Amino acid sequence: MKDSARSFTLLPLKHKAGGHVAMFRLHNGPLCKAIKTNEDSFYKDLIQHGSLKEFLPRYMGIIYVSYTKGVPEIALESDRNRLSQFQQHLFVTEQDIMTATAATGEEFMVMEDLTLGLHKPCILDLKMGTRQHGVYVTETKMKSQKAKCEQSTSGKLGVRVCGMQVYISERDEYEIQDKYIGRTLTQESFEETIKKFLSNGIQDIIPILLKKLKRLYKEVEKMDGYRFYGSSLLIVYDGIKHDNVVMKLIDFTHCITSKEMKENQPLMTYPPEKGYNSPDDGFLQGIQTLIQILERIN
Repeated sequence: MKDSARSFTLLPLKHKAGGHVAMFRLHNGPLCKAIKTNEDSFYKDLIQHGSLKEFLPRYMGIIYVSYTKGVPEIALESDRNRLSQFQQHLFVTEQDIMTATAATGEEFMVMEDLTLGLHKPCILDLKMGTRQHGVYVTETKMKSQKAKCEQSTSGKLGVRVCGMQVYISERDEYEIQDKYIGRTLTQESFEETIKKFLSNGIQDIIPILLKKLKRLYKEVEKMDGYRFYGSSLLIVYDGIKHDNVVMKLIDFTHCITSKEMKENQPLMTYPPEKGYNSPDDGFLQGIQTLIQILERIN
């Protein structure tokens, strides 16, 4: 199978509310995100877990990206073939995902672009949980992440704004808020930020978000031993049409499964405060905060 060069051109990501790892997108769909630590393994575990599938971006595994004179390229034909299937919305099996061919180059996860097809994409990136540092980090990193939580809404609310992009129809322009502003928000200004994000269609969007949040809470509550440290909840909708509201979990760099919790505790520099017989209470607190705020706004 031979594909045109344009079909697999990696482009800078245009709509990106938060985050700081390398990301590209193909010109007609999938996102390519550089893998850090065990993020891909955690994602695969959630796919097999099943109950959280509706909250995960559509995923097709790993590709290997090399750079020629600074330009990113997808070298493997097998990767290009799988991307072609993904772009055409053909069926890609979980076996295809789990057995991607190893190669030389930087590893990238490939997922759907949740903003594709939206006229005016509004994006809210929420960093979830009362703890952000992973279980294998250095003392310096732990102290840094702990301070960010204590000095932001993460500590008291279990959630903070990592990035926001909202379309203001009256001015025909976007209002953007970065993670640095997000760290300075108080409990009151955090709620005001949520209101602003939903200002294009509160009555249309809130009931949908509440249903999704309550389902997510119910599922995570059953996942003893899993920790969603540093993960984000991404909420996306169209600033012109409000009929497509998306809520997905992303950023699993520091997350761990119940199996890893049981088997790797001796290797952890900062193991979870609670054992593997409990869910991630800090993450659940963040979801509960969002539910309460939306119910007040509604």
